[in-house]
Amino acid sequence: MTSPLFEPRFYERAAQRYLAQLAAAPVWVNVPWGLTGNPANRPEVDGIWTHEGRMIAAEIKAHRVGRDTAEEILAKYRDLGFRDLIVIAPSFAPAAVNCLTGSSRLPVVEPVPFTPSLGAIEEFYRGDWQRGVPDWVHATLASGLHHVRFMLTVPSVTGHVVVGQRRTRIYDTAAITRAIAALPSPPARVLWTPQRFTIPRDLIARRSHVTALGGYIPVDIDGDRLHAANHACQLIPEQASCPHCLRYALREYARLRQALGDAQWVEVLFSGGRGIHAYLCGGQQQRARLLKVATERRLRIDTAVTASVKTTISLPGSLHAATTHAVMPLGQAGQATPAAMVITC
Repeated sequence: MTSPLFEPRFYERAAQRYLAQLAAAPVWVNVPWGLTGNPANRPEVDGIWTHEGRMIAAEIKAHRVGRDTAEEILAKYRDLGFRDLIVIAPSFAPAAVNCLTGSSRLPVVEPVPFTPSLGAIEEFYRGDWQRGVPDWVHATLASGLHHVRFMLTVPSVTGHVVVGQRRTRIYDTAAITRAIAALPSPPARVLWTPQRFTIPRDLIARRSHVTALGGYIPVDIDGDRLHAANHACQLIPEQASCPHCLRYALREYARLRQALGDAQWVEVLFSGGRGIHAYLCGGQQQRARLLKVATERRLRIDTAVTASVKTTISLPGSLHAATTHAVMPLGQAGQATPAAMVITC
């Protein structure tokens, strides 16, 4: 299997943004294509838009495209009904270009090299990004008991795309800035554990036995999952993310908040991508109650994120590099809890 030149999810979303700008028109992304069968089993088209009455498809690869990959792409689109196809990748082998452009299966196939800018990410973390971190996050980081890890935009030579703290504790966002400066590539995401741990660096080992000391219960609600039954996500040239996702995610959060009644919510944040991250105070009983309510009411939350005490989620105030949106509070969507509550949460 060809190794990616960029973290695949980061590259795909960045390329989809580039595609919307290139098309100068709304682009539907990650579309299950087909009229029959289960949508989950249909071929996924990375991008679709219309131009002069024609539907144009896009396929995105995070690695250099060789001849074998080119043939796989042509085989995928042979029977999907498109006459025009754009293939976006960091680079193309000459044999791949000849294969794509000389195909009799699709009349028009255009290879488009694309390299996302990493300079904007570096500039963000060299700037005053720490001011965007909520006060309650600053206060809880001061314990030094939270694990922080970094999803790299460019995999290292060993193939790793995630680097976690290994030797030192992180007590503030200044330490995170220093850690980012030492990374082999800028982070696509900066992740943290809402729970505290006796030895937080041990979470880098998958089978490590760690002791959780309490903290926050995270709730991840992805808007794209909620509106997928009606339509795929859409990107327009002026926006970096789907305009429908946040609306659907907030509606689901309102249902969850009503169902839980007197639960103490800390804050609700835009995830920077396709949904929201909400934080709840409480221990294991509250976690179990939340999961039970979500199941009984058929609420569409990411239960895997909420269920595990080892969960990592985007650090509030950090950058979602693919969209260049920060993970930011939603203001009136949630009520902030004073920093002093960190001690008892």
